[in-house]
Amino acid sequence: TALRNGESISETAALKLNDTVSISDETGKTVRTYSVIENNYISDINADVIYGRCEASAYVDVYADNLNSMLVIAAYKNGKFVDCGISEYKNLNGGYRLTATVNCADADEFKAILLDSKSLKPLKNAKKVKRQVVLLKFDDLSMYTYEKFEDLRLLLKEYGIKAGFGMIVDSFDPENEESRAQINNYDVKHKLVKAFVNRALEDGIEFWHHGYYHYMDEYYTYSYEKQSECFGKGNDVMINEFGIDLKAFGSPFNNATDVTLKMLKENYPNINVLMLVNSKYQVPDGMVNFNDSVTIETSSSKIDSAMFIDNFNKKSDSSYMVAQMHPGSWDTNVGYDSWSEFRICLDYLISKGVVF
Repeated sequence: TALRNGESISETAALKLNDTVSISDETGKTVRTYSVIENNYISDINADVIYGRCEASAYVDVYADNLNSMLVIAAYKNGKFVDCGISEYKNLNGGYRLTATVNCADADEFKAILLDSKSLKPLKNAKKVKRQVVLLKFDDLSMYTYEKFEDLRLLLKEYGIKAGFGMIVDSFDPENEESRAQINNYDVKHKLVKAFVNRALEDGIEFWHHGYYHYMDEYYTYSYEKQSECFGKGNDVMINEFGIDLKAFGSPFNNATDVTLKMLKENYPNINVLMLVNSKYQVPDGMVNFNDSVTIETSSSKIDSAMFIDNFNKKSDSSYMVAQMHPGSWDTNVGYDSWSEFRICLDYLISKGVVF
């Protein structure tokens, strides 16, 4: 079946400049699309990110009369040009395929365009491909769990991947007498934590505010004034004790309200990133809320790679996803290895060319 500009046509129909023709099989699935350029056929541009080879490639099928065309693919990072590749010809069943490849490194967007090689005029509109973004959100870093987070830091460094660690701050506050009384050798451990934080910062890890006490009601039912007091304690410790450039907040139990957002906007201008705040609340100007999540842990905080891969693929149209995890609990499930499961998840995400 052939359609021209959406209308059915016969095999002998005359084609005109700028016509678009699609060819379908017996099931109605479109198998090829052509545009008429100077009375000749040129197929649509296809682009794929092949991250395993640190490359991005694009291809377009042309025919003998269009061998003067040229395909270019360009890589961009944060909107800035990084590098480009120019096409080569391959014979393909009597036609020709132009293939262009560019080293993508950590580029987050690619654009492919087909040009007339003499005039450099575009023959097709540019095809854009953005790499999917995955935010690795690791909750519940405290004086009790920092050793597990050090193991996690080493694993992420092995993969060359960036992530965010959420601090429950009360145990890190040297002025908190309750924590001092509960934690043996507090001063020694505090120094070890400072060294850990410095190593993680050097690796590109971001530390974000996950509540001072990590109470269920801390940013849920507490008053504006009480929320501001709790947040301020954590804010001061993270900045003054650890030298963290604090910009992000994820509430305990992800239950922040409009009171929380108002409190942050009016008192803590350093916070401009929120995570997993309910979309029913209006995010203030100057802040962004990342709340499109993908489940990676079971209810018992076990990493389940098969479940995650299935969930990830169901959200393939999302521009980003937040994967929330609790590494301090990964070793609490007897006979189950969440660390190995997490590696499977990372390997899969890398194969899909995501940006971390």
